[in-house]
Amino acid sequence: MIPLLFAAALQSEIVLQTNVIEKFSCGAGCHKKVEQLTNMVEIGDGWRKIKVKRTPYMWTREGGLEQRAPVFDSPIGTGGTTSWNYSNCKTNIFTNRSREYFSPPPSPPEEKWERNLSAFTSSGKPNFFSKNGSVFQRWRAMCPETEAARKGTEEVKAWWDRVINMLKDGEEDNKKE
Repeated sequence: MIPLLFAAALQSEIVLQTNVIEKFSCGAGCHKKVEQLTNMVEIGDGWRKIKVKRTPYMWTREGGLEQRAPVFDSPIGTGGTTSWNYSNCKTNIFTNRSREYFSPPPSPPEEKWERNLSAFTSSGKPNFFSKNGSVFQRWRAMCPETEAARKGTEEVKAWWDRVINMLKDGEEDNKKE
């Protein structure tokens, strides 16, 4: 009986990395690695939340990767901030907030960096470009079972297939010349 209780206690402490993407771009030569710190929780009205740690990395002139603090002039190796990812699986909204909410997060103030971001552009396409922080991928990681996530994933895959085919065609044209 004791081993079963111990196993159950250990299992409750395990946080799988299933509701985050491993990393996303934060600009030219920069990316943020993401670690999921809590299991996902439903908080009502289609909203879900997880606590995450984001660690920024910058490419150096020497060609290496350096861990950076959230403020880029901070000492190397001091990076990493914790915050909360919130996704609404009904309205396709994603937001990252510094505070934890136990019910749907309020609309962010205009002057703050925090924003409610749509997982889809105004034309209905997945908002997956790095300049926007890979919003679709971060939302999809928290709402993978939705029809919108399935369709968006197919569109992103088709986009990448087109890019790869264009590169292959260009490579073949270069070989002919």
